[in-house]
Amino acid sequence: MAAPAVLDYESLAPSGSSAARYRFIGAATFAASLMYLDRMCMSQMVNAASFQHDLHLDKQHVGYILGIFFFAYALSQIPAGLLGDRFAARPLLTVLIAVWSGFTILAGFATGFWSLILARIGCGVAEAGAYPASAVLVCKSVPPRQRGLANGIIASGGRLGGAVAPWLTAIFIASLSSWRVPGWIYGGVGIVFALFFWVFTRARSRGNLRQQQGRAETTPDVGKDPGLPPTANMVKKSIAQDHPALLDYETPLSPGGFSWRALVRSRDMWLMCLYLNLTNAGWVFLATLMPTFLKESRGLSENVAGRMSTYALLAGMMGMLAGGWITDALTRRFGVRQGRMIPLAWSRFIGAGAYLLCLGTAPAWVCVVAFAIVAIMTDVSNPATWAYAQDVGGKNIAVSLAWPNMWGNFGAALTPMLLPWINRLNHGGWNYSLLFLAGAFMLSGVVAFGIRADVKIGANAPAPEF
Repeated sequence: MAAPAVLDYESLAPSGSSAARYRFIGAATFAASLMYLDRMCMSQMVNAASFQHDLHLDKQHVGYILGIFFFAYALSQIPAGLLGDRFAARPLLTVLIAVWSGFTILAGFATGFWSLILARIGCGVAEAGAYPASAVLVCKSVPPRQRGLANGIIASGGRLGGAVAPWLTAIFIASLSSWRVPGWIYGGVGIVFALFFWVFTRARSRGNLRQQQGRAETTPDVGKDPGLPPTANMVKKSIAQDHPALLDYETPLSPGGFSWRALVRSRDMWLMCLYLNLTNAGWVFLATLMPTFLKESRGLSENVAGRMSTYALLAGMMGMLAGGWITDALTRRFGVRQGRMIPLAWSRFIGAGAYLLCLGTAPAWVCVVAFAIVAIMTDVSNPATWAYAQDVGGKNIAVSLAWPNMWGNFGAALTPMLLPWINRLNHGGWNYSLLFLAGAFMLSGVVAFGIRADVKIGANAPAPEF
C-alpha cells in the first residue's frame, strides 16, 4: 500500500502571509467560475435553433447529453479525491483547468450525439478534481472556525459562473448565430487562465521564506520530521504557531493510510451520501432544464428564458456566502454537530416549499422568484457540506468530500434523463416534475437530522471542538 499523503508544507511556504493565502483562494474562486460556466452552458446551447438544425436530437437524447456529464463527474470523484490527497493543489488544478477547457472546445466541434457525449464525459472527468483539491487547500491554510466562509467564497465563484452561463451563452448564440461559438470562447479563456493560474499561484521569493524562518525559530519544536526537507520543517513550525489546529490533520486515519473500511462503515457518511443524492436530484433542474421549463411552460423566448434563469441562479451566490457565515456562527454557538446540521436540514424544507409555488399556472415571475429561493437554499448548505468533510475526514479531506459528492452527482445525472419521461406521464406538463423535485428536497432535509459532524471517520468518540 502506498504511503499516506502528508501535508505539503513546502507548498504552504507562501501561505505564511494572509495575502498569499487569499491570493490562492481568489484564484481557486475564479477557476470555479470557469468550471461552472463550462458545465452549465450546455443547458442553453441545446435550446438553440442552430443546435437542432445541426444535430436533429429529440428531448430524450438531449436529456442524455445533459445527464452524462454528471455521471462522468460522479464516477471520477474517488480518483479525483485520491489525486487531491496525493498531489499539491497548484499543479493539479492547473492541469484540470486546461483539460476541462479543452473538452469544452471539443464540444463546440461535435458533429453528432456520440461526439458530444464524449466531449461532455471528458469535461465531467476533469472537473471532478477541482473541488476536492480546493477543499484540501482550505483545510491546510484556514482555521476550522473560518472554513465555512472560505469554502463559501470558493463555491460562490462556481455559482457565479453557473449563473451567468445561460444569459451569456444566449447572447453569444444570438449575436454569432451558432450554438458552437460559446464552447470555443469559454474553452479558450480556460486554457489561457490555466497558464495564468500556474504563474499567479507560484511560490514567492526567498525573502518571504526568510521571514517565515525568523518566526519559526522562536516557535517551540512541534516535532521535527526527518522525512521533510529543512524548509518544510521550518514552515511546519511557523504553521503550528499561527494555526495549531491544522496539525490535527497530520494524523492518518489508520497506520497504513486511508481506511476505506472505516469510510464505508461510517453511518454518518452514508447519510451524507443520501443527503447529497436527493439534494442534487432536486437542484440539478436549475442547472439543466430551467430555461427549457420557462420556454415551454411559460412561453418565454429563448433569450428571455436565459436571462431569467441567470437572475435565479445569481441569487444562489447570496446563499453561498451567507451559508459560510451561518455555519461558522452556529458552530461557534452550538458546536460542530448542530452548526453543520441546522443549515443542511432547514434549507431543504424551504427549498421544497419554493418548488411547490410553481405548480399550476403560476406566472413566470413567480417561478423565477421560487427558483431563486431554491438556489439560495441549496447554496446555504454547501459550505456546511464542505466543512463536514473537513471535520470528519482526518487527513484525507479530498476523499471524504469526493465520496458523498460522487453519490450526490448520481442523483444529478438521473434527473435530466428522468424528467422528460415524467413530463410525458403528465401529458407534456411540468406539475409532476415539480412534485418530484420538491419531494427530493423534503426527503433530503429529513436525512440531514441524522448527520453528525462531531464524529470522525473511524472514530467512536466525538471529534474535539476547535
